[in-house]
Amino acid sequence: TGGDSNCDSSALNLPDYYGMFSYSWDKNGTDSTEVLKYWLDPDSTDAISLKGLSVSVEEPVKVDWLTIFPNPVMDQLTVKTSADDGVKINMTVFDLWGNLLVKKDWDTRLNKEIQLDMTGFPPGMYLLEITGGDRRIVRKIIKQ
Repeated sequence: TGGDSNCDSSALNLPDYYGMFSYSWDKNGTDSTEVLKYWLDPDSTDAISLKGLSVSVEEPVKVDWLTIFPNPVMDQLTVKTSADDGVKINMTVFDLWGNLLVKKDWDTRLNKEIQLDMTGFPPGMYLLEITGGDRRIVRKIIKQ
């Protein structure tokens, strides 16, 4: 079923589609193009659940040797290290499609803090990957 889109009429002029699951299960018509039961229970088992896999996301491990701020960021993202091993660090920024946007090398022996200019980035979420020596971390960065 559907109707006019009222969430943002200036940007969206397509209809919103919605429906009540129990109605769409077996009361919305008589064939497989209109009824979910044909697709989700083709053998008429009346099962209401299936054994599945647990999907979870691990919480990021706190990294004592690295600080990234501010996040969300408007213009300049600061990455600061307290590591004393003088490792050369590679920093890369990717969009959510995996496109490489920035690649920057950082010699921590010369500078313990580095700035990433994000002024030209459109608002959204990005992935910052930092590698150096045996270290590798990936953090989500929100650009406002």
